[in-house]
Amino acid sequence: MAADVEALYLHIPFCAALCHYCDFAKTANYRDELVASYFQRLHEHLALWCAHLPRTASFASVYLGGGTPSLFSTQFAPLLALCAEHLAPDCEITLEANPQDITRENLTCWRTLGINRLSLGVQTFNPQHLHFLRRTHTGPQARDAVLLAAEFFADNLSADLIYGFPQQCQTELAADLDTVVALPLAHVSFYNLTYESGTPIGRAQQRGKLTPLAAEIETQMYTFLCTELAAHGFEHYEISNWAKADKRSRHNSTYWRDAGYLGIGAGAHGYLPAAAGVGLRYSYTRNERTFSRHALPEVAEMQALTQLPRLLDTLLTIDRRAGDAWLLEYLASSLRTVYGVDLQRIATKSGKAFVPTAMLDAPLHEGPLRRHNNVLYLARQEWWRENFWLRQLLPAFA
Repeated sequence: MAADVEALYLHIPFCAALCHYCDFAKTANYRDELVASYFQRLHEHLALWCAHLPRTASFASVYLGGGTPSLFSTQFAPLLALCAEHLAPDCEITLEANPQDITRENLTCWRTLGINRLSLGVQTFNPQHLHFLRRTHTGPQARDAVLLAAEFFADNLSADLIYGFPQQCQTELAADLDTVVALPLAHVSFYNLTYESGTPIGRAQQRGKLTPLAAEIETQMYTFLCTELAAHGFEHYEISNWAKADKRSRHNSTYWRDAGYLGIGAGAHGYLPAAAGVGLRYSYTRNERTFSRHALPEVAEMQALTQLPRLLDTLLTIDRRAGDAWLLEYLASSLRTVYGVDLQRIATKSGKAFVPTAMLDAPLHEGPLRRHNNVLYLARQEWWRENFWLRQLLPAFA
């Protein structure tokens, strides 16, 4: 178990304002008492999980996500100190941040705490698109925030952006991209806009008030991004992620490689891969107030990490994946990465061998599929069509 848990995710659900596209667990309706209570509970839960980790357990990455973690600074000190003995010497510690929270005071504090990677939620530099998303910063503010943050995180600074806005043209995307490649960024994520059902833009789309961009235009935009980012020295290593040399997100790569991780906080997810066959997934309640006021039960008699989800069953939802469900999820996440599909891992965890069907003969011999050292790789230009390849591959696992 110790070797399988490689990362830690801590969720901070508080936001100054709510964006119309975001479906993560979050709230803009809170007071100082709730924040204090939430951080206290976060500390207690982290202590509980860490108490059941073997001494040899080592986190290669810690991710402070949200919500808007950049609303806070010194509140992270007790949390990072608590798990210090389980942090690898070169542990990647990432903080998600909004441009308006980038100040010298905050940046200095975050670096002092040991945070060594910053992920900025830029989304776009276009004023109309920022208004559509209900972001509270401007394009120039986002640019200035990146430049200031680079003084403290020059070697490990990332930015998230979105494309595929209703009626967006490629010229607008090119303008965003031109700004991005001119900035000192080591990592960039470009996500196509999605209309999640629980969000304002999702509901507007369902009511016919918003028309998503045509799929063929989004495909053209994606191809454009792939070409231009490669030309500027960014390696395309996952469908929506590009990195300069040796600057891939270590934390997100944990998810894509099917490694284990702990997730703590309202709406946080965790994965204990050795807990029950092909894995045990759990998620905390999305309600930050329920999480904040729920006292932990007596745990003195509990010894096994895998027992903790059952102990916390009033706050956790347990998902024991059947073999087919795990295989589907693993294929979906691995096909669209440079890490590929580990066929030996599938055989070991699900008992399924890879027996290529006639439909796969041509792709395997002529591309875009290739098999090397028992790992199956899909060509980058096909990552956009991972659902098609899922349908082709699933019958090959007997």
